Amino acid sequence: AASILDAYSMIKVPRDMNARGAVHVLVTQAENIPEAVSVYNNITACSQRFLKYNPNYLGYVLKDPNVELSYRLRKPLIVTHPDSENAKLFGQIAGKLFARPETQEASEPLEKDLAALFFGGALSPGVFG
Repeated sequence: AASILDAYSMIKVPRDMNARGAVHVLVTQAENIPEAVSVYNNITACSQRFLKYNPNYLGYVLKDPNVELSYRLRKPLIVTHPDSENAKLFGQIAGKLFARPETQEASEPLEKDLAALFFGGALSPGVFG
């Protein structure tokens, strides 16, 4: 319940500030797809009820001990565990962000930031496709 309230707050603030662009929800630490969808539906119901706004579903990331291991190693998960389910999910999420026409102008800096974060500045061909 606290995470739903936190997510609602993260939707409410930019809406109250009349920020441009859409709000996207990324469900983290989900046990499985049905749980991720349920969490998103709860967030959307709250947002719709109080803000009259439906945030976009960006995706989900599974609860995974390899995420903590990657953090402790100070290396991205897609480097330490490139074949993991979450590494694939990160690629799908990045693909959604880059494919959005309304964010094309902003996607180049985001792509460079992700490249710097994950690949030391150079995108590997086909990583996000």
